[in-house]
Amino acid sequence: MLRSVALLLFAAPLLLAQGTVEGTVLNSVTRAPVPGAIVELYAAGAKEAVSHTVTGASGAYRFADLPPGEYTPSFDADHFYASHASDPWCKAFKVTAAGETLHIDAELDPITKLSGRVLDADGKPLAGVRVETFTRTTRQGIMSFTTDKDGYFHPPELQPGAYFLLARPNHGLNIGKNVKINEPPPPEQTEKKIWAPTFYPNVTDATQAEPIQATGGELNGYDIRLRSVPAYRIRGVVRDESGSPAAKVPIELRNADLWYLSGVSRPDAETVSGDGGVFEFTEVGPGNWRISAEFKRGNVELRGFVVTLVSRHDEEDVQLRLNAPFSMEGSVQPDCKAKDVGLQPVDGPMRNQAYGAVNSEHLFRISGIYPGRYKIIPPTVAGHYISQIRLGEQDVTGQVVDLAPGAPPIRLTYRSDTGSARGTVENGANAMVVLFPKDETYLAADFLATVRCGPDGKFELTGLRPGDYSAMAFNRVELDLLEEPAFVQRVTRGAVSVHVEPGQMASVELRLAVWPQ
Repeated sequence: MLRSVALLLFAAPLLLAQGTVEGTVLNSVTRAPVPGAIVELYAAGAKEAVSHTVTGASGAYRFADLPPGEYTPSFDADHFYASHASDPWCKAFKVTAAGETLHIDAELDPITKLSGRVLDADGKPLAGVRVETFTRTTRQGIMSFTTDKDGYFHPPELQPGAYFLLARPNHGLNIGKNVKINEPPPPEQTEKKIWAPTFYPNVTDATQAEPIQATGGELNGYDIRLRSVPAYRIRGVVRDESGSPAAKVPIELRNADLWYLSGVSRPDAETVSGDGGVFEFTEVGPGNWRISAEFKRGNVELRGFVVTLVSRHDEEDVQLRLNAPFSMEGSVQPDCKAKDVGLQPVDGPMRNQAYGAVNSEHLFRISGIYPGRYKIIPPTVAGHYISQIRLGEQDVTGQVVDLAPGAPPIRLTYRSDTGSARGTVENGANAMVVLFPKDETYLAADFLATVRCGPDGKFELTGLRPGDYSAMAFNRVELDLLEEPAFVQRVTRGAVSVHVEPGQMASVELRLAVWPQ
């Protein structure tokens, strides 16, 4: 689920010198005030609110004459998601008896309701078609739903963000409640045609799909017109870890340009290998396809995948190799209370993610790794920054690495000579500040620094890697978009340069920018 909120965690409850609390509730996307929002205060340990009020036309609220004690606020409104206990504006505060007023502004994410239809080439509605939503940048599956008898789909409520819509036809198969999709259009000349998985509005290539911006309210008329494409065959052999053909192995076919979440997305096709390990998918459209398999032998789970490009002809003799999992050792220097070290697959199935915990001797072991390309994900450590990631003697900081049995150990080096930055965002109450490293080695989401401003627009970032940064302040941030280098380059064109020295505090003044749609 997408969240446009970055959390600023306070070490202790806020101290209030008088029993008055006031603020404004804003739309997190548009920054417009939210009238009619319900604001409640809960005393420490209480399950029922001790006081509540409703925001006026300006989104403002006020509690006066509160008795001394500790309180926690909550915020809710029609057509918005309710606040969460982890939101910075839902932290506990204390009322004392001396003469000040605490100002707490809050932001609520608007709910988007999306609807549309799936149509065939002639514009006729199709019932029982599975439709899925994916995030725009990471292309992770979020949810799956099915068209009704009139071809309409109504997905659950969407968080703010950008999404792809994909319709997955299953021609010739029963879908939902015994509903059959119309047969594909007749072949042109001798070429067989099939309905293809089709992105909104009517393209089969994920790179050409048009993203849908969920910014609140109702979005209607998002129809997907299915495309027909030539049908090809993929044929190959699955082999076990010794290289011998493996029969009776379940095999899945999925679009290699998309991530899939377990329980959300079903495979595009499935089969089981026959004698001699032979497998075949008979109706496959053009595109990049990931063929993957899992097979349990005793207590060991073998896994394998291969990506093949289908274009203008059948693909024969595809070799799918099953592998046993292996382990890798690693170390963290110096002692800095690092926790879990992760491996994130780049082109393999998401289920191939693996983690290892750092022990008291600053060593870790990651088990359950399968051969493939990975990003090494170092843990975040307070008061430190990751200085270098080494694979054996090779510096692989910010790089993708190929891992296989016998890979050298991972070495993570942290440093504590961090710098800091503070400043103010003009008209930036609760704004998000992002520092982008100018060194392209570190221009990835793992190395970005983010913080939310206070109600006065002031912010402070600590634990920064020394170096040069581009600083920006936004009304909101979609964190997944920061994984896209081209997007980062575009949004930082008007950035303010900041130089961070070890042990020093840099100052920067920013203007609020609207997060691009």
